Parts: sequence; C-alpha cells; structure tokens
Amino acid sequence: MKTFSRISISLLLLVGFGGLSTISQASETRVDAAGGLGTILTDETNDLSLFLDGNPAGLPLLNSRSRVDLSAHWFNFDLEGPWGVNRQQGFNSLSSPGDSPVRYEGLMFFPSSQWGFQISGDISSLRGEPDANFLNDNKTASQYRGLLRAAYALSFGSFGLEMMNTQRDQKFDPGAYTPLLNLSSGSSVENQMLAKAGVAATFPSPAPADDPRWQAGAFFVFPLGVNLQNQGMNFMDGGGASYPVTQTITLTHFNLSQVELLYEVPASLKIRFSASLENTSSDFEQTVPAPSVYFNNQARFHSTDVQSLSLEGSFRYSLFFREDENLKLGGSLGLVLDNTNLFTAPGSAPNPFNQQQLNSVFGIGLEEGKEYTMGVQWKSRSYLPGSQLITGGGSPLNRDHDLYQLSLGGEKWMSAAWALRLGLTLQQDIFNPGNLNTLTTTINVGSGLERVFGRIDLRLSLGQTIDMGNSNNTAGVLGAQLSTTIFL
Repeated sequence: MKTFSRISISLLLLVGFGGLSTISQASETRVDAAGGLGTILTDETNDLSLFLDGNPAGLPLLNSRSRVDLSAHWFNFDLEGPWGVNRQQGFNSLSSPGDSPVRYEGLMFFPSSQWGFQISGDISSLRGEPDANFLNDNKTASQYRGLLRAAYALSFGSFGLEMMNTQRDQKFDPGAYTPLLNLSSGSSVENQMLAKAGVAATFPSPAPADDPRWQAGAFFVFPLGVNLQNQGMNFMDGGGASYPVTQTITLTHFNLSQVELLYEVPASLKIRFSASLENTSSDFEQTVPAPSVYFNNQARFHSTDVQSLSLEGSFRYSLFFREDENLKLGGSLGLVLDNTNLFTAPGSAPNPFNQQQLNSVFGIGLEEGKEYTMGVQWKSRSYLPGSQLITGGGSPLNRDHDLYQLSLGGEKWMSAAWALRLGLTLQQDIFNPGNLNTLTTTINVGSGLERVFGRIDLRLSLGQTIDMGNSNNTAGVLGAQLSTTIFL
C-alpha cells in the first residue's frame, strides 16, 4: 500500500498597535481556512488590486498603513509504498507559494500619502525533493529572495521601482543517474538580479470616494547583470571510475511585461483584465576534464527559447440580497500560451514544447458584515487537445496535468472579535490522461481573533488522496497555519 503523510505549519504575524482598527483583512490563512474561497471572502489578498500581480506602482494606492508582515512555514512529507519511498522536510517564509510576486511581506512603510516603501526577504528550503533528471534520486533545494520597492503617488496615479535578488541552491543526493552510472555528489548555484518599473493611473482623478473609477497599470521586468546557473556533478561507474562534469546555463535574454485595467464601483463591483508577455533565452555549456564514452565537452551553444502569453479576466460582485445580507459572486477566466524550443547540441533542430492552458474559477456565496460568509467555489485547469507536446527526437510526449476542484466553506463571527472557519475541498488531478488520476479530499478548520490592537488567524487541515486507478495507493495530508501582521 502506498502511504503519504504531510505536516505543514505556517506562521504569519498579524498584530496591530496604536489602538487603530484594522483597515481591511489580509491573510491567506484566513482564506484557506474557509476552503480557499478567494472569490467570495472580502480580503486584501484577493481584492484584484494592481499590487497583487507585483506592480510596484500599486503600493501607494493600497488602502493600508505602515505594517510588518512575517511568515514561516514548515512541513514534513513521508511517501511509502509501491511507488517508492520519499521523505521530505521543508521550511519557508513565503506568504504565497513558489515564485509568486512578493505581496504582503516584510516591511511596508507609508511616510506620507504620496510615498510607499517595501523591504522584504524570504527563504525556502526543501530536502528530499525528487529530481526528474536522475533515477531514484533526491535533492535539497533552497531559495533566498531580497526585495526593495519604492513608489510615489501623484494626483492622477503613481509610479514605482523594484529590485529583487534571487539565489537558488541545489544539492543532489548520491544515487542512480542511469543504469550504468551513479551520482556520487553534485550541486547547483544560480543567482538572478531583476529590476522592475511600473506605472499606474486612476481616472477620473480626483473623484469622490464612492464614485466609480478606473485604474490602469503596466510594469516591465528586466535583468541586471549576468545571470548564471553553475552545476557541478561527479559521476561513478560500476568499476569505480570517476567522471566530473561542470555545466553552465547562461540567461542571455529575459523580459516580462504586463498591462492591466481595473474598473471599480466601491463596495459593489470590480472587473479586472490583464495581459502579460514573457520572453526567455539561454545558452548551455559543458566542461569535462576527461572526456569519455559517457560525457564530452560541449562548447557554449544556444539551448532554449521560451515565449509565454497570459490573458486573464476577473470580477468580484456584491449585490444586496435581503436585510443585511449580500450575494457575493466572483470568478476569473485565464488563457496561458507557452511556446518553447529546446536545442540539444550546436546547430541541432529545435524540439518544440507547446502548451495551451485554460484556467477558470467561479464562486457564489452569501455575506452579512461581521456575522458570516458562506459559499461554494469551482476551479479548473485544463489543456487544449493536442497541446503540451514534445515532438522532437521520437514520438510525441504529452505532459498534461489537468485539475478540477470544488470547495465549500465559510466564516462565522461568534462575536465582534472572534470567528470560526470551516472548508471542504475536493480536487481531482489527471496526469497525462490514461496514466494517473487522483482524488484529494481536504477538510480545513480555523479560527480568527480580531481586536483593536490586531488579529490572529489559525488554520488546521486534514486530507486524503486516493489513486482512482489503484485503491491501494493512498495519501494523507496534515497541515497547520498561524498568521499575523504588525501594524505600525
């Protein structure tokens, strides 16, 4: 039988000082505890502001004040059974997963109504992560990010600048590389410095606080200096012979641009459209001190071209239902088009890798101020037929991964200061149709405490994953999150 257990704990500090009430709620923990109902719950982390996609010009436009947001997340992963044995331990201080834009993290400082500053840093480390390039081998992956943002608001809009440095380290555990070679040691180091410039405008401006308004924004990301990934590995064959290999990947071209448009009727309607375009190119070089039948020197050559286009439309709508209750509607529809060309040697023909991904979310629920919120949300990710194929060098390979998710949940304020939250999520994951189909059931429970001096949110989760094709393969998930913010 395959068993899987995961323990995760998150800490985000959300406490306020100075006797001021919280301007608005901002906590991924709060949203996740209610089943992840981001289209229903009124929260800064899902309110469609220009800031959420990483536009630095959106910083002084936030309805917030100076604050410090801190987070910590630890988890333990244990996998056993016919699919193999894998144990992972990880720690991170990310308020949102992966390489998502830095949002409510670190110090956000507003010395005046015009200026906004943000200083942030986060760390993540994962030990025991399987490596797709090696047979039965794992790695330890770490990431460190540091960010500085500054923005200035004018009467009609704002502009902002950002610098972010990212360091990624990997250490490969000894293990099988091919049936004939073993990896005795290996590591990888990558450093990337990016700059971002953003603008945003509000019109009409100035306008009364309750009047409809438009916001338009754009930002552009580009690298500073040379971005390199250096990877050194030492292989050994069955006879004990050693084969050291050094590989260097150089980022030769990168840029990301995004435009966004937001229409808002305060306390009623928000509609947002965004479009982003990303271009990446890189070179590859391999150095082998002693060329062999396994490895040879490869002079630097152009290895990868990637172009990605993302289009998304989102909305949030609150409509009077009865007495003090409001009907909440929300959703989004997004299209991602990725085109990748991989080159395996100098002058080789490209191996195309194309993705056409469609994402959708829709939620409906009821809300009554500080009394309760409840709702249901549907989420899906699917690839269009014939997409995500690698055709070079052999038969097509479909790397599809579709998912369908249904969430039910809500929040009940037991008093003006204390809330209970409950959520149920059902998610079906389909990997490469015909190969793997899983169903995950997750129960979330949580609580929130909000006082004049701040707030605290807690979330506990328990889930189980079942292989739809083999009931002997199961997975268990156990998690916890605790979150806070310090208002200055």
